[in-house]
Amino acid sequence: MFNTELVTYGNGNAEETFSLISVAGGKSIRAVSGRDAGEPKLLTVSHQTVVRGVDANGKPANADRHLMRIDFTEKDANSSGVTSTLTVYLVVEKPQDSNHTVANVQDTINRVYNALTNSSWAGLTKFLNNEP
Repeated sequence: MFNTELVTYGNGNAEETFSLISVAGGKSIRAVSGRDAGEPKLLTVSHQTVVRGVDANGKPANADRHLMRIDFTEKDANSSGVTSTLTVYLVVEKPQDSNHTVANVQDTINRVYNALTNSSWAGLTKFLNNEP
């Protein structure tokens, strides 16, 4: 899935295609073609193993960390050509040798998504307004 173009859908099912521009060291970067070089929209996917303490036997307790990130850069309409970048991350850290399944991960992602999108995105508004 992540070794070629990646199609995403935004508001109103607006489609954007991110084309692969580089792959190295467990990380791939894609960009939406046709955008001004000074205003890229990038999608990054990366994977790494991280140590999260020790297990009951004193061995490292490793987890697999997966990141998907979109960086959206554009010129601010209210300034003189200054650019700003909006960044959104999804990080999934799943302990190795655990009973957590792909279904657990999917359910948890859906719960975060639903918390933000409930009542016409009211959850996102509260989140961005720093509500605890």
